[in-house]
Amino acid sequence: MTLVMYSDIEDLIESQPADKTMHEWQQSTIEATHIIKPLMVEGQIILDPFMGYGTNGIAALELNRKFIGIEIDKEHYSRASQRLSNY
Repeated sequence: MTLVMYSDIEDLIESQPADKTMHEWQQSTIEATHIIKPLMVEGQIILDPFMGYGTNGIAALELNRKFIGIEIDKEHYSRASQRLSNY
């Protein structure tokens, strides 16, 4: 079985403004999806050592990847965990 893992990544991402009400650094999942989809295959693990509100985790789970997130701030971790539990 041959896995083709990499494909071209465009340098332009058409995005949308992120809602920053839950976390000041929150980003749209569009950017994370743009990077994760061509570089990782389904079932692989995405590690985010600065999880924040879980945006990379949402993108990873929506793309059928596994996700490990680390967050030092207990409040942000709690909010991200709750958000990720919907996926």
